[in-house]
Amino acid sequence: AACLSAQGAQATTLCLEPPDPAIEELSRRVGQHPHAALEEAGRRLAQGAALPAGTRAWLHAIRAAAYWELSYGSKTQEEAAAGLALAPDPRSAAHVQLLIYHGHADFHAEAIESAIPRFEAARRLHARGSAENLCLQIALGDAQLKVDRIAEAVANLQEAYLVSREPGHERQRVHAAMALSRFMRYAGDYEQALALLREKIGWDTLHGHTYMLSADHYFEGRFNRLAGRSAESVRHYDHARRLSAPFGDTLGDAYVDLERCMALTDLGRLGEAARLCREAQRVFAAHGEEAEAEARIQL
Repeated sequence: AACLSAQGAQATTLCLEPPDPAIEELSRRVGQHPHAALEEAGRRLAQGAALPAGTRAWLHAIRAAAYWELSYGSKTQEEAAAGLALAPDPRSAAHVQLLIYHGHADFHAEAIESAIPRFEAARRLHARGSAENLCLQIALGDAQLKVDRIAEAVANLQEAYLVSREPGHERQRVHAAMALSRFMRYAGDYEQALALLREKIGWDTLHGHTYMLSADHYFEGRFNRLAGRSAESVRHYDHARRLSAPFGDTLGDAYVDLERCMALTDLGRLGEAARLCREAQRVFAAHGEEAEAEARIQL
């Protein structure tokens, strides 16, 4: 999801590295232009059985990542399920990556609760400190945070962040930083939340992830608004909207507009705020109950 881009924290949106450099390169495009990555992965999948099952599984992971960034939860889950059918071994990196997308794609509380034991079971199959174990621990902590299992969430996210500081875990480190930043926001430590978020901004800037930088500025605006710096938050929301303009992401833009509405209300600019809130509400209604469930999680 554009406003939820915890995944897009490194040179690729995936927490785990695909073994095929061509797919790794394609994953980078998710952060730059998710529509283009989605189309290219679909084109390659059209080759069907001419491609090995493992390659097809990773291409479904690319499509799941792109749909996730574009805020299409049900399509994310469909792609993840298709990939899992091609990568049934729970010890494989492809399976782990697809399981994470499948478990995160539904924002209803009961679905999140059901994903938690699946993440826990999968994690037990991977050695402590491995990339797979770390990615599952981050996913687990993130899911626990969404359903207010705070003590468990913070224990998992802090441990993952510390372990991922070891060399070779750079991509897991930025995933952990972004997830932990959301906890810090929840706890009211907005300065620490911003410091962690800036680790992600550094990666996305380095790799030219224009689309993901839009999401980064959404979060930076949000954390500043919650810290009482509404004027500063509006600057970041406006920047997020400028960065996302070429992509036509109406749902992602609606989340930004909802936040801008609240910041402008704080500043007493009520006419502008009302217009933005009405437009955001219209978009959420058009996207149905799934988008409204995600919005509830975000708010």
